[in-house]
Amino acid sequence: MRYATGLLLGLATLALLPGAEVVRLANARLQIGFDAATGALCELVDRSSGHDFATGARALWSVDYAGAGGSHPLDPARATRFEYQRSGDGGHELRLVWSGFNLPGAEALRVEVRAQLTGDDPDSRWHIAIAKPRDGSLAQVRFPLLDGLAPQPEEFLAVPAWTGELLSAPRRALSTGSAKARRLAWDYPGRLSLQCLAFYRRHGPGLYLACEDAA
Repeated sequence: MRYATGLLLGLATLALLPGAEVVRLANARLQIGFDAATGALCELVDRSSGHDFATGARALWSVDYAGAGGSHPLDPARATRFEYQRSGDGGHELRLVWSGFNLPGAEALRVEVRAQLTGDDPDSRWHIAIAKPRDGSLAQVRFPLLDGLAPQPEEFLAVPAWTGELLSAPRRALSTGSAKARRLAWDYPGRLSLQCLAFYRRHGPGLYLACEDAA
């Protein structure tokens, strides 16, 4: 069986070793880099300002998988095989594949991510597809994970909750005061009017994320 979703452009962390090879997608507006050995996201650069949102090498996804061996969280670190391939016109699409998971009941699981750029647009498109055994199930898929974003001054978080909410200094407002990460989510359909959000610096670079929702 196959699960797929897409998103327009946190969590597991992978180490980017000194001198590690980085495979990149780039145009005039955006540069995205992945660790060629693990597929970890290690660069997310707004080329107009030079700001790199990525800090270190971060896992792109995680799933809660239930199979013959029980229910377990899975991330790229559990895969024994990783490969990537460029495709599309001008090499502006990259396919990343993880397989060979070292977990009973999940050996046949296969996760494929496609990242795409179009011309010199600042947008990037991200898709994930998961092939799993028939007797397995996915309780939750988290993708793309953008963990440990590099801080900027005067940050804002805009979310379409009901008629819209704008939060200044969101890191301070949402911090628990401890080193432990906290997950914040909104129900859709429900309190969230649209599946999107923006996290940005006043008069500076930022991230806009939106799900491609056919409904």
